[in-house]
Amino acid sequence: MAEVDKVKETTAAEATALFDRGIAKIKANEMEEAIEALGKCLELRTAVFGEQAVETAQAYHKYGCALFYKAQDENTVFGARAQEAADAKKEADGEGASADEGEDVGDDDDADDAAADAPPEGSEEGKEEDGEQEGAQDDMELAWEMIEMARLFYEDELEESNGQGGHPIELANVYEVLGDINTETSNFKASLEEYSKCLALLEAHVDEDDRRIAGVLCSMSVCQQFEQDPEAALKGVTRAIGILNARVRRLKSSDEAAAEAVNAALLPGAPPHEDPLAVAKTELETIEATIGDLVAREEELKSVCSEDDATREQIKKAFAAIGGGAAGGEAAPVRNADGSVETIGFDAPTRANAGPVTNLGVVGGGKKGAPKRIVAAAAPAPAGSANAAAAAAFAAMAAAPGPTPANPAAPPGGRRSLEDMMGPAGGESVEGFGAPGIVAPPAEAKKAKMAPIEAVAPAAETDAGEKENAPNGCPQQ
Repeated sequence: MAEVDKVKETTAAEATALFDRGIAKIKANEMEEAIEALGKCLELRTAVFGEQAVETAQAYHKYGCALFYKAQDENTVFGARAQEAADAKKEADGEGASADEGEDVGDDDDADDAAADAPPEGSEEGKEEDGEQEGAQDDMELAWEMIEMARLFYEDELEESNGQGGHPIELANVYEVLGDINTETSNFKASLEEYSKCLALLEAHVDEDDRRIAGVLCSMSVCQQFEQDPEAALKGVTRAIGILNARVRRLKSSDEAAAEAVNAALLPGAPPHEDPLAVAKTELETIEATIGDLVAREEELKSVCSEDDATREQIKKAFAAIGGGAAGGEAAPVRNADGSVETIGFDAPTRANAGPVTNLGVVGGGKKGAPKRIVAAAAPAPAGSANAAAAAAFAAMAAAPGPTPANPAAPPGGRRSLEDMMGPAGGESVEGFGAPGIVAPPAEAKKAKMAPIEAVAPAAETDAGEKENAPNGCPQQ
């Protein structure tokens, strides 16, 4: 039994050495060596401690991080290679165009160029690029699986302790890496969910000026901008700048405060820094450089938000100009001479309970194609308003008599023909739909043109199914 314990102890020590080596290789950006060391560490810790152990969860986490960072680097390399190939092709096309100026270039030549740009099928270069792309995709998927294993352990542990124990900072780090993976794959909504969980844990368990909070806010800001929410992105960047400025003031206040700040940022149970002041100095330099970049980003987001506000204001003004009304969808108010208020635009429909019936004439087709008569009831307009004045004018016109000895040219019953309304053939009409540019009519014609309109009496239907009163005196077809 003692011998078994000794073997486990030796294996655990070897796994710890591999773990430390993997972390050092990650910091040195040597991901291949980091993956090899951390993968071996995971195997040993799983054998010694089992799947459900904090030591194993740590190995899952860091092994997944190394895989993810390697996949990130390879994706960046792919982008750089693509840009280099595009630049080289553009330069070659420019040289070729200069050399072959005046010559015809056909579609066959374009097809040959496209075929020449692509690596030959089955060539070593083509196989190498395909293999690297597949490897990056495999690394990304495997990284997500490893981080998920760590997440499950830390979440279960935190739930069992009712939020009073566990490893909340480690869980926050896991959420942050999951957010980074989703951002790398352009799944920004999922990224925001993971970053929000990370932020909640950090706010509850680290100092207010901890730069890890600022880092998560900046990551969230990027996702929010991609999700077309520049206002939220601006708030996040502004808050991150405030946190970093507070951190700078603390690190500069005194050596004791600086040492305390950097040691407080360590994981629980980790040994203090051997030279905390050197660590504080490095952190200070990093923060001051970062603040400049964040300020530039803040100004950019402010500009974006201002442009969005200006666009919304232009839309509001456009709606108001066409009668869309003021804010809230109400019509813009207009005040009459007597102090009453009218509105323009489209008011809500109301039911008329009183008031005279206005005859709207004959329109459309009714029974057997005959015109149909419609009427509308309207409530009386307020005295002194523009609507009341218009109603009085129409009433006076309707009450005017027909032909009289003094005015024999008036139409019977005050009703006017279409020719009367538009003016005589040889005269100009600026009212109604007359054509401009014709000589003005005589005074008598002008008077006839202004003759009052009499309300049309209800038409009687004949045996032939026709209306006796067709519109404007025109026979019903």
